[in-house]
Amino acid sequence: MRRALVVCLIFGVILFTAGSALAEHVPWLSVTPWLARAGDTVVFTLTGPPGYEAALAYSFSSLGFGQLNGQHVLLGPDLTVLASGTVGPGGAFTSSVQIPPGVLGEVFLQGAVWSPESSAMTLTNGTALYITGGGRIAVADVSLGKKYGCESPTTVEGIEFRADTGAFTPIREATMQTPTGTTYRMRPFVSEGPPVMTPSGYPYIFEFGYDDQAGETNLSLFPDGTYTFTATFPDGTTATATAVLGGAFPSVPTFVSPACGAMGVSRGPTIQFTASGAARFEVGVSEEGGRLWYYSGTATTVTVPSNLLWPSAAHGIRIDAYAQSATDSWKSTFIYNSIMTGP
Repeated sequence: MRRALVVCLIFGVILFTAGSALAEHVPWLSVTPWLARAGDTVVFTLTGPPGYEAALAYSFSSLGFGQLNGQHVLLGPDLTVLASGTVGPGGAFTSSVQIPPGVLGEVFLQGAVWSPESSAMTLTNGTALYITGGGRIAVADVSLGKKYGCESPTTVEGIEFRADTGAFTPIREATMQTPTGTTYRMRPFVSEGPPVMTPSGYPYIFEFGYDDQAGETNLSLFPDGTYTFTATFPDGTTATATAVLGGAFPSVPTFVSPACGAMGVSRGPTIQFTASGAARFEVGVSEEGGRLWYYSGTATTVTVPSNLLWPSAAHGIRIDAYAQSATDSWKSTFIYNSIMTGP
């Protein structure tokens, strides 16, 4: 108990205090197997100088708790000491744990070693243990949108359908079945930017998308009703979840400013629009190289930062209006306006 208390103090307090010089030997942490399920025994091996004190901690997030003498603490603020002891004559400290029932998801791990005569710690690499089996789907949502042009806001130009499903454990494959019984295979989501951190780590997301420019011709492919998602995990187990699509589409957003096809627009314009029946809006400004600015919220007047847009260049402004049909499921209308900035 006394050793555990000392280790907790080291991980929880000394992380932010100055210490003596770092040990020259850089330790290493490994976990075997890296993929486990409830009931499995997992072995952790931490290498370091013989006779040094050793500790192993884990957390369910990898936000980064701070730094220790220039070393990154890779665990989150929920870090908990898992094991502690002394590095053996062979240069390794080993500990084993049997995974208890009900623990699922990604567990982040990091170790530390220090001399008994000094509080200067050397941190290990960070690694992760994936606990699966009886996995569950944490994300399941669908959205159906109608596309309109700024010059013809009463004519549907096409549709967009999006579906996402995901879990906090790795997914091998995922499918979506529509209310009419059609099954679509989903693909892993690849983020264009940094992934979003959740309390349990990074979610594993699969997505399905459909776009066309055929007006409302193919709207019947994605009717109102229950969409069923099935995720298959690396050990072969499966889980299902549903999302319900329904309700009315919001009205088409109408540009107040800039006007449709406006020329000489400010490089930091104020975008104003009207819409009804929507719970939230998304506004995006883009040019040939990609999206430059984005807003999500309930405001119908937003201002782009000054001089963000390129001078004397074509830009597109897209406004999406979303009406929530069920939890995490949406119907939307969106409109696109092509503008030209001034010098």
